Amino acid sequence: MTRTHLPAALLALTLGAALTSCGSDTVVDPVAGTSTSPSPTSSPTASTTPSPSATPETIGDHPAFPHADYTYVLEVQCFCATFGQPVRVTVADGEVKGAVWTKRAPDHARGDEADVEWLRLSINDVLADAADPEWDEVEMTWPAGQDHPDQVAIDRIENAIDDEVTYLISDVQPAA
Repeated sequence: MTRTHLPAALLALTLGAALTSCGSDTVVDPVAGTSTSPSPTSSPTASTTPSPSATPETIGDHPAFPHADYTYVLEVQCFCATFGQPVRVTVADGEVKGAVWTKRAPDHARGDEADVEWLRLSINDVLADAADPEWDEVEMTWPAGQDHPDQVAIDRIENAIDDEVTYLISDVQPAA
């Protein structure tokens, strides 16, 4: 590569990383012109939580969230376009039924459906992501006596940049 192409290559690599770091199905190498599908654990993804009668007592080393029907506010902090934009998630029978934006932003109104899959997570989905043994480091803030964590921070790859994700969990409202 000649020196005159270096700025363009760096820009392409930076844009490629920015566009593929959260929620993408395909990773594109703009220099090589190739694309690959990420491993199933490369980004936060929704998983199916079993029905209430089959809800596990633990997920990894932590107790599973015991409620099958609830709402809560989830904010996913990552190197992604939705940073700082929480959603209210509705869970029924242990499965996510909806997620709506709690704040207005340029691309959505407050109350609009959030159709980004990695924002449509149950609390047990977050716990399952944290329990993945492949991650380099996981830290949780779990207040004593509470049935869910307030914060789950995951560093997926040691010494990597832009792979970290933090889930903030608040305003948990189990159904009556």
